Parts: sequence; structure tokens; C-alpha cells
Amino acid sequence: MEKTYKTILADSLFIDLEAIPAKCLTKILDKIELLETFPKLGFALEKEKWIGYREFIVDPYKVLYTVEEDKKTVTIHFAKHGKMDFQ
Repeated sequence: MEKTYKTILADSLFIDLEAIPAKCLTKILDKIELLETFPKLGFALEKEKWIGYREFIVDPYKVLYTVEEDKKTVTIHFAKHGKMDFQ
């Protein structure tokens, strides 16, 4: 499959990635790479504060990202432990 989207890692993501064990980090990065071909891989969030964000899970982590169709970019914003509540 052809990669049609560019992935951007937000500054906020780097702090999150430092706390993730290597085994999970590899899985997260592999899934992020898939977003270049399948940007809507994750599901859309419905909470008012997070409208426009999508999420995928690499157990036990949640990764939040946005897609800009006009720019063909996927921006990864957060990778947080699943027990953390995104209010």
C-alpha cells in the first residue's frame, strides 16, 4: 500500500514516549507508521473536548491523534496509559 499521509509527532508526545517501556513503544511506533496509509485506523472521540481527535489503543496505552485531510497529515498528540482519564 502507498503511504499518502505525512506523520507529525507533536512536542507533547515526546514526554509521553519517554515513560513507555520499549516493548510497548515499538508497537506504538509500528501502529503510528500504519497511519500514513490508513489515517482513520483509530476511532473518533466523542467527548466535547476531544472532537476532531481519533484514538487507537496499544494495550495498555491510548494514542490520540488528529487528521488534516487537506494537508494529508496525521499529527500524533499524546500516548497515555489507558487508566488515565482524558477529561
